[in-house]
Amino acid sequence: MVELNRMSKLSFEARDGVAVLKLDNPPVNSLGHELREALVAGLERANADRGIEALVLIGSGAGFSGGADIREFGTPKAVAYPNLRTVTSEIEDSVKPVIAAIGGVCMGGGSNWRWHATIESARRGRESHCRKSSWGCCRAPAELSGCRACSASNPRSI
Repeated sequence: MVELNRMSKLSFEARDGVAVLKLDNPPVNSLGHELREALVAGLERANADRGIEALVLIGSGAGFSGGADIREFGTPKAVAYPNLRTVTSEIEDSVKPVIAAIGGVCMGGGSNWRWHATIESARRGRESHCRKSSWGCCRAPAELSGCRACSASNPRSI
């Protein structure tokens, strides 16, 4: 793929009508403010480009994402725009299909982003944790729990 732009914690590459937005915030691709800003900018850029037909979100290194950046807990960055909920809405509201390519660890906010993508594609060996699993929602029907963590409940998982 040809790299078109390198944002601070995210790379944006496009080829054959597909934009690949790669999370790059070692060691676990934590979802800090800088990465969230870059991802919203990448989503906006891809959605505005008539040559792009679909987007792929993927993590670099050991996994998709380890969740929120704990270094930001209790600081203004934790809730600054765009917060995790805002980015989740941007993913869900994308005018083009968003594919969450999950490999390795996917936890917390990363799991939330994958649930709201148009399609989830996961390789064997991924480790994923539902933030609601202690509530038992993963055993409830998807229409009751609202949780799409279980591939059996999520027709968008492949």
